[in-house]
Amino acid sequence: MNRLAEVLIRKNGSKKSIEITAFNKPKIEENIIEKWQLILNNLANIFDLPAALIMKIDEKAISVFLSSENKENIYKKGESERLGLGLYCETVLGENKQLIVEDALEDEIWKDNPDTKLNMISYLGVPIRWVDGELFGTLCVLDQKKRIFGPNIQSIFENFKRSIELDMELLYKNQIYIEENQFLQELIELIPSALIILNKDLIVEDINSHGIELLGHPKEALIGKRVSEGIVNGERVAIIEENFDGNGLSDFPIEIIDRFGVKNHFLINYSTIKDANDEIKNILLIVNDITKIKEVEENLRINNEILRELSIEDRLTNMYNHVTIYEILEKHLQESKRYNRPLSIAMIDLDDFKKINDEHGHRKGDDVLRSLSEIIMKEVRHADSVGRYGGEEFLIVLPETSVNEAFSVIERIRDSVEKYDFGGIRITVSAGISCFTKNNTHEEIVNRADRSLYRAKAIGKNVVIVDSIC
Repeated sequence: MNRLAEVLIRKNGSKKSIEITAFNKPKIEENIIEKWQLILNNLANIFDLPAALIMKIDEKAISVFLSSENKENIYKKGESERLGLGLYCETVLGENKQLIVEDALEDEIWKDNPDTKLNMISYLGVPIRWVDGELFGTLCVLDQKKRIFGPNIQSIFENFKRSIELDMELLYKNQIYIEENQFLQELIELIPSALIILNKDLIVEDINSHGIELLGHPKEALIGKRVSEGIVNGERVAIIEENFDGNGLSDFPIEIIDRFGVKNHFLINYSTIKDANDEIKNILLIVNDITKIKEVEENLRINNEILRELSIEDRLTNMYNHVTIYEILEKHLQESKRYNRPLSIAMIDLDDFKKINDEHGHRKGDDVLRSLSEIIMKEVRHADSVGRYGGEEFLIVLPETSVNEAFSVIERIRDSVEKYDFGGIRITVSAGISCFTKNNTHEEIVNRADRSLYRAKAIGKNVVIVDSIC
């Protein structure tokens, strides 16, 4: 029996009844939940979003099915809100398409929606559907500031949505197979797999339409023939025949080249049907086309590579980002503690950067930061690590380095910056250096470098100051 929910589409103020997850749909399995949780955590962490959610709709309310685990997220798993309030997700589900709200406070339609009371003013959401079209809920992200959701995040978002829907599709198809197994003839045409019924001598007795399409011959030409005769890649199937022992076969991979020369991927499973004397009567051969899944997996692999790069690099300067440079510092700090080795760090800050932005514009400011990062990377040594700490501030980790050696490196950077022509603009930097001392935490050593940087600024800028403890 269909389940319906009534949602309020805020764009036009209309209410719409939509079909939602039926009671007989399969439960989302734990391993799939873990995979979806990882997707949400990646979205929140990589794109610096306070909230990434999978929402589930019921007849009267919409609830948080899963929520990203970052500490900034105010939405908790299991929380719900009644329908009819004009939530972002209601419009996504009512219109059954993507919704982007860059700044609700600047949008007459969205400025009074309930999430703005939580300061969630930007939103990107897409519907999540079962394979039969019933709506499960939404995949969405929210931010507390104006956000431009560009093509990169939209593309990755769409791939994650497709991955989620593929998981649901596989759950749904598997349930249908289990529920309908006793109605074998009906099953042959119901499930979206190639089903081939063989006799004990591996001769085709019956085949469904997906199997006919797979083998590429009319049904009449296949009945009474060995299954390998119908497959282009017959040698691979011959291996199955040679290894048939009546005990069944699970997820045996094969590749079949179709008549257009395109490689397709399949998984073969078979089980035996026995008579009252426990003798093999028939073999049920199931061939699942996993070509699209392989394509999605490849897309996910590519996106994961993109995410990995985004997760460790600052995109403007191509240096390590704040999180990664902190991790590198912690690693070297532990080594210095364990082996009593020297370690120095430096905080470098561009002097009067606000003035550059105010007088020349933010685009010029970005160009300056890129050029500055190139100078820094040119002057540091191979063993040193550099990260953008925030804004116009950079953190340099110098392992196996005394403060005197560190001073020489940083002073060289300061001098190079002072002499460099930044497109008609002359700039300087100030720097603070601190060193590892016994029982230092990474917060303490960074704070000491920061205080030295502050002193450098206070005495006139364009100078390098070493922490007095070193």
